[in-house]
Amino acid sequence: MEMLPFDIKYYIYEIYCANIISRNFRRSKHRHCKFPKWKIILKKLIDKITTEKLELLMNQYWIRKEWKNEPESWIYMLDNEPFHLFEIIEEVSSV
Repeated sequence: MEMLPFDIKYYIYEIYCANIISRNFRRSKHRHCKFPKWKIILKKLIDKITTEKLELLMNQYWIRKEWKNEPESWIYMLDNEPFHLFEIIEEVSSV
C-alpha cells in the first residue's frame, strides 16, 4: 500500500477537525430543541413575537439554557405574563 503525500494527509486532517468543530457547535446551539416541551415553547413564542425577535432570543446562550432547563417557567410566563417576554427582548436588544 502506498503512503499518501503529506499535503493530502493534512487536508484530510483539516476536514476531520472542521467536522468536529461543526458537530460541537450544532450540539451547543440546538441542544434545547431535543426536549419535547421545546415545541410548546416555540409555538407560543411564534404566536407572540416576530421571527426576527425569535432569532434574537435564540442567539442568546442564557435564554437557550433556560429553555432547556426550565421549560415550565417559560410556558407559564408566555401564558400568564407575556409582558415579561417583551422586557427580555428589550434587554437582549440593548446588549
